[in-house]
Formats: sequence, structure tokens, C-alpha cells
Amino acid sequence: MPKRILPLIPAPLVVDYVQQIANEVVVHCRARSPVARCPNCRRASTRLHSRYNRRIADLPWQGRSVTIQLRVRRLRCVNQRCRRRIFAESLKDVVARRGRRTQRLGEIQ
Repeated sequence: MPKRILPLIPAPLVVDYVQQIANEVVVHCRARSPVARCPNCRRASTRLHSRYNRRIADLPWQGRSVTIQLRVRRLRCVNQRCRRRIFAESLKDVVARRGRRTQRLGEIQ
């Protein structure tokens, strides 16, 4: 896979590897930032609870559909007084909460 696809990936993401499957390109990514902020108290945390994958549709590339396989971290809030104990890192610059496509794909559609 040529490295020219990498500049097309949204800035907050880091590409781990790219997979080519027939007429589809799957880009395996994760968040660039090592910390995430709790949505309730806004305290930064690096305490990992677990991870999960999200499949997000992105703009096509050279006639092939592109899917971003996003590895999302779930973290523990470090603030003892915060009611939220576990939260998922927010990538709202890339995809809406519970969204299945990137914001730039949504704008074009």
C-alpha cells in the first residue's frame, strides 16, 4: 500500500497498519493522544480499563471503499469525587458519538 494514503487520515489518529481486502481498504488506527479527559470532571487520565474496536466508514480512495478500524480506549477516572468511574476516549474531531462514518464523509453525503 503506498504511503500516500496516510495524509488522508484525520490528524488525531495514528495509523498502525493498512490492510487491502478486494475492493476495500481497512486502515487500523488509534488515538494520537496518550491521555484522555473525563467528560464529567475534565481530569486527564491514562489509567487503562479496556479497549474496543469501532468500524467507521471514510471517504473512498481511488475507487475503493475505506473503513477505519479504530481502537478506542476505555479509561478510569482518577478523580475520587467524580461520579463517572469509567469512560471512553472522545474522538469528536473525527467521528460523532456513536457515529458510523467520519465527519468529512457525512459532510459530503
